[in-house]
Amino acid sequence: MSNSPTPSPTLALLTDFGIQDGYAGILKGAIQTVFAAHNISTVPVIDITHQIPSQQVAQGAWVLQTSKDFFPKGTVFVCVVDPKVGTSRQRGILVHCKAREQFFIAPDNGLLTPVLQAGGDKVAVYEITNDKYYRQCPFADDPAEVSHTFHGRDIYAPVAAHLAGAIAAGSAGKFLQDIGSEVSDAVQLTMDPPRQYSSEKTTMVEGTIRHIDVFGNLITDIPNTWVPDDADLEARIVARETTWFTRQLETYAQGEGKDHTFVLPGSNGTIELARYQASAKDLLDAAVGDMVALSW
Repeated sequence: MSNSPTPSPTLALLTDFGIQDGYAGILKGAIQTVFAAHNISTVPVIDITHQIPSQQVAQGAWVLQTSKDFFPKGTVFVCVVDPKVGTSRQRGILVHCKAREQFFIAPDNGLLTPVLQAGGDKVAVYEITNDKYYRQCPFADDPAEVSHTFHGRDIYAPVAAHLAGAIAAGSAGKFLQDIGSEVSDAVQLTMDPPRQYSSEKTTMVEGTIRHIDVFGNLITDIPNTWVPDDADLEARIVARETTWFTRQLETYAQGEGKDHTFVLPGSNGTIELARYQASAKDLLDAAVGDMVALSW
């Protein structure tokens, strides 16, 4: 039997709800309702983001991939990007990543692809079916009614709150056995991996823009280690037939005075295309999903 201490739970939220409407706040309200009913306290609730572009499951998966490793053991991730909410084709799943003792709750639409791929045989996937853990709203006409259009509020958030309580009590294993059956057919996204090509005269790498941040930086899936820091690079947005010459810089500030988009080793471990105090997205008319080619 392990003598390791029981981890303290943390809840982390990732959605496409935005902040204009009340949806993100309501999600937290559903969590706090469970906490209050069961006298659960001191569980932090952290917003990863609520600004995933609407219904863009692949971008949600990328942000989750680049965020999850910075959270401690005992974290329960509530991930809701759910364009098929309420349909017969959309179930909810709970993934237990055993190696990191983290838990992920989401619709079964590929949003948890990076968790499933990174965990290998050290993940367990459960279909969420036990409705005793669903929304219990004391002020509704039917306190157990589940909306067809807001499973984040009525299923995922309450289940996450109950799971956090079970983690704190040292009974997460029992909770997993109770939430639903273990399954082996969770949906995974198919994404082309980055590629490398070499000849006697040229080396080229190709990858995809997976995310565009608020600054307009184009974040690719090309590993930083694939691009030398001392090479004269030819950069190309393939779909736009846009080509320019540049070098890899170490910081955004080093781009001051340069009139072109430069290459930067990003903090997530993958190459970014950026402009000094400007948007590379706007200047290149780039979009998520565009292919990037770098050669030297």
